[in-house]
Formats: sequence, C-alpha cells, structure tokens
Amino acid sequence: MPNASALPWRPGALLEALPGLAAIVVFVAWSREAGGYFPTAWYAGGILFASMLVVLLLAWPGLLSGIGRAIPVALGAFGGFAVWSAASMGWADVRGDAWDGANRVTLYVIVFALFALWRWTPQAKAVILGGFVLSTATLGLLTLLAASRALDPAPYFDAGRFSEPIGYSNGNAGLFLLAFWPALALAARGEVPWLLRPVLLGAAGILLELAVLPQSRSTVLVFPLGVAVFFLLVPGRLRAAAFALPVCLTLVAAFPRLLDSGAGTGGAALGRGADLAAETVLLSGLALLVAGAVLVAVDHRVRISERLRRRAERALAVSAALAVAVGVIVAVTTLQPIARAESAWAEFSGDSTSEPLGEARLLQGFDTNRLDFWRVALDQFQAHPIGGIGSENFGVAYVRDRRSGEETLYPHSLVLEVLAQTGIVGSILFVVFLAAALTAALVARRRQQGLERTVTGIGIVMFAAWFAHASVDWLWELPALTAPALAFLALAGSPPRLGRAGASSRGHRVLTFLVAASTVGAFVSFVFPWLAAREARFAASVWRADPAAATAAVGRARSLNPLTDRADLVAGSIARRREDWGAMAQAYERALARNPHSWYSHLQLALARAQAGNRAAALAEVGIAKSLNPSEPLVDIVAQKLERGADVNVAGVTAILRKRHAGVTGPEQEPDPTR
Repeated sequence: MPNASALPWRPGALLEALPGLAAIVVFVAWSREAGGYFPTAWYAGGILFASMLVVLLLAWPGLLSGIGRAIPVALGAFGGFAVWSAASMGWADVRGDAWDGANRVTLYVIVFALFALWRWTPQAKAVILGGFVLSTATLGLLTLLAASRALDPAPYFDAGRFSEPIGYSNGNAGLFLLAFWPALALAARGEVPWLLRPVLLGAAGILLELAVLPQSRSTVLVFPLGVAVFFLLVPGRLRAAAFALPVCLTLVAAFPRLLDSGAGTGGAALGRGADLAAETVLLSGLALLVAGAVLVAVDHRVRISERLRRRAERALAVSAALAVAVGVIVAVTTLQPIARAESAWAEFSGDSTSEPLGEARLLQGFDTNRLDFWRVALDQFQAHPIGGIGSENFGVAYVRDRRSGEETLYPHSLVLEVLAQTGIVGSILFVVFLAAALTAALVARRRQQGLERTVTGIGIVMFAAWFAHASVDWLWELPALTAPALAFLALAGSPPRLGRAGASSRGHRVLTFLVAASTVGAFVSFVFPWLAAREARFAASVWRADPAAATAAVGRARSLNPLTDRADLVAGSIARRREDWGAMAQAYERALARNPHSWYSHLQLALARAQAGNRAAALAEVGIAKSLNPSEPLVDIVAQKLERGADVNVAGVTAILRKRHAGVTGPEQEPDPTR
C-alpha cells in the first residue's frame, strides 16, 4: 500500500478552494435554519449564489470553453427543468407555490453550475469536502452538547429522536450521513496532511453516530447502498477498509447506548438521554482520534506490494461476503424476518393493528403513510400526464384525496414528485440532467488517479446516497441537503485545472452572456419573494408592540409577491388574536383571492363570519373547506356547531390546529405571529 505522495500538498489549495468554502458556509447556515426550508433562508442563499455565478462568468469569459459535452447538456436540461417548472404556474392550482418551487429548482441549477464550471485542483476539491465534513460534524456535535446542557432538551428532539439542527429527524440523519462518506475517504488518503487524518476519522465516527440518533429507518435502507457504491468507486479499498474498521467497532459498541438515549420522550428521561448521547458520541470521537493517529503512523511506514494488495482486497471481498452470509443466518434464526416483513408491510400500507416490535423506533416496523402519498401522486400523474399538476402543488391534491390522517405538502419521493408535478416533459428533462451529470463524473473519473479519483468517487457516492434517500422522503425541499449533494456531483464532473480555460471564441462569449443574463433574471425572481417573506416575518414579530408597523409590513409583502397568500395568512392570524373579526374576514378573503384552494383559509373565514353573526355565510365557507379536505374532522365539528346554532370557540379551534400541526411546515400549519 504505497503512501500516495505524487501530489504534494500546497498551501495555495486553501485559497483556490475559497469559492467552494463560501458555498459551504451557506450550506451550514441553512442547516442551522431548519435545513433552509423557509423562504427567508433559501432565497437569501439563492441571491448570494446567483451573484457569485454572474461575477464568475463575467470575470472569466472563456470559462465555458473546454468543458466537454456532458456538463453543457446537464446544465441545459436542468435549466430547461427550471423553465418548465416556472411555466407550470400557468396551470397550477396555487401559483404562489409554483413560483417558489420553480425558484427552488433555479437555485439548485445555479449551485450546480457554480461547482461544475469552475476549474478546481484536486487539492482544492479535497479542501471543500473537508470543510463540509468538519463544519457539519462541528455543528451536529455542538447542537447535541447544547441539548445535553439545556434545562429542557425537548426542542432538540421529536418523540425521542434527535431532530436538530434541521428540525426534521430524517433530514438530520440525511445530513450527517451525507458528510460521513467524505470524512472516511479523506481520512484514508495519504495525500491529506497527516495531522488532519485522525481528526477526519474522529469526525467520521461522530457523524455516523449522529446519523443514528434521529432513528431514521430510511437511512437504514440507504446506508448499505452507500457502502456498496463507496467501495465500488473509491480507490484504495484496502486502506479505506482499514480506516473504516475502528469506525464500525465504535459504532457497534455505542449502538445500544445511542438507542437507549432515545427511549425517553420527555422530562428528566429525555434529559438523561441527551446526556447519554452526548457522552457516547464524544467518547467515540476521542477513541477514533487516537485510533486514527495510530493508523496514520502505520500507514506512513508500511509498504505493501501491488501483488499483496490485490490479494488483500480479494480477501477483503471474501470476508465481506462471509460477514453478510453470517448476518443473514443470524437474522433468519433469531429475528424472524418473515414475520417482521409481514408486519412492516402492513404498517407501511396503513393496515397494521400490531404493537411496535421494540421501544426504539429504529427497531420498530415501518408504520408510515408514504404508500398513500405515492398513490395520490401516481393518480395525479395519470390525470395530468404531460405537464403535471404544477411545481410544489401536491398538497392541494393530497388533502382532497387522502386516506390517511396526515396532511402533507409533498409526495415524500423525489421521483414521484417530479412525475406528478411536472409530468412527462419535466421528467424527461430531469432524467437527461441526471444522466449527463453522472456521465460527466464517470468520464472524469476514468482519466484520474489518486486523490482526484477519490474526490470524484466521493462526489458520486454522496449524490447516490442523497438520491436514494430523497426517493423515499421530502429532502428536495431542504436546500441544506439537496444543494450539497448536487454541488458535489458537479464537483466530481467539473473540468480539471484551476484558472482560465482555453481561448474564448465568439460563440462561447455569446453563450456566457446568455447564461449570465439568465442568472440575473433568476436574481430578480429571487429578490421579490425574499423581501415579501421578510416583511411577513417582520409583521409577525412586531404586531403586539407596533400594530401600525405590522399592518404596513403586510401591505408591502402583498405588493412584493402578488401570487402568494402568505402575508394575508399572517394578517388574518393577527386579526384573530386581536378579535377583530372584520379585519380577519378581510384578510382571509384576500388570501382566498390568491389561493382559492386553501381549506384552511375557508375554515378561518367561516369562523370570522360566524363571530360576526353571519352563520349562513359561515356554513357556505365550511362546505367549501369540506370539499377541499373531506377527511378533516375539525371541519365537521365546526359545521355541526354552526348547524345547531351553538357558539364556535375560535381559540379552541386554533389550539387544536396548532397542536396537530406542531412541527409541520407549510401553508397547512396554523400561522403563529407570536413566533
């Protein structure tokens, strides 16, 4: 196993990596802000990225020359997908949501372009990946330590599952697992400075254990795929396996404690669980730091011949196969897989009446409503096969056609989301983008060696793991996960050598101008919704202290974004708390003028009408809410009270909505201007 030193480390690699490190700062900031889900967060990042891309294109007019064929095809198809998503505003039920959805796609196109067009050195790529690893591990560890020190750790957990900083347990697991792969790969590379390699190995262990704490069952399915792709594409398998061994051993030792830490769901038990988790992760990280130092010292001294390396890798493959066989035998003899599989399918399809198979969620079945989400998504595709129902417009169809008690905005599957919301046209564009981007990365990998080949392989691994997870979850709406996955795929297929490309032809200059002009257009499309979202948030924060300022902010928000009902929802919520029923009715009437498909706004307007004494109008609004959301029991309760002539407790209805939708994001969430 020769210690790779063909590419000696240069201090200039940090400077060369600065644009990528700036992007990492945005990714981490998004992670701290609910994964970048809310418009105020991801629009701000989009404005920054658009500005960076315009500067890059204008400063280096020849940048688009010499980049091969696959990257332009990928950018063209991805840009076409963004344009088609924007065009779907023409037939979407909720045009404001379609605009947000198209802008989110455009953000991802810009991030992909930034990383795909710049000419990075192999070391700069490694620095960017290392920056992502260390910043993500640090953020996760500090968040866990904050939970362990908090008087009330409940905000950091969701039913015993570690959910911060993303705010969504499955997203949390996806983020930490995304950063795990480059941590392990870089720790095993001889080109990386020896002082950093033990730190990276410790970070790998911390990230893997942080990924266990959310107890996300989808990651259990994704992780083996990641392992397979990792050892298929990343060179130096023997060295990587040697560095992976202590990580696996610490995880096996820590696993029972990590599960026990999630056993408590509140009070002192949750506090003890947070303490146990923090102690376990810290000890594992320190142990791996020491183990990494030993491995690096051995790696710098041991030389293995090529013949012996090949034999060792074959032995490793045989050992892995035997381990899998032993695992299967143990599972068959002790875990009753057939019974568990039947129970899992019953739970997954919503037909289960059995008790959970264990206290820890990770060891339970697969109770979920995803099958119902996917049914509705496929139904919508069949009804609208060409153009789909419009970007980000799944929520309207689902609350109308659902069979579950859950109200979701997303199909929880990127594949079905693209199919249902953008139809055949959008799906073809998206598939062409994926094929071209992966082709660019695989072609680049064929001509590379050493560190550069490792970095390229890791970019593909990270994207593959993210895509597998996004195929069964709603990660597309979390820029803190999706943007890095696309960025590192672009990094894998980016052209070699930092600096100016070859001579810039007139055609390349024209293409550069067109791309820059399109990016400026995206900048403008980002600015107005972003400002509107900021004004709405400002109104929600000052309405008690300064009602006049809140009213003015709502008005500005409505003017800045003429498509969304977000500002009017805030205005209606404020009016309800002030018991100004006329203002409340006016706000929800304006909201419905922009989004007539909102059952929530119809229900709130019914409450305002009832408080004003107009029960007939209130019953009419309740009837519309019922048609839009037939399975909502609260609508039936309000209707029954109105029909009997009984008073409706507006505060009680609001409390029920807030309790039911606690932690749920999106328009169905009860707007709370006190937040």
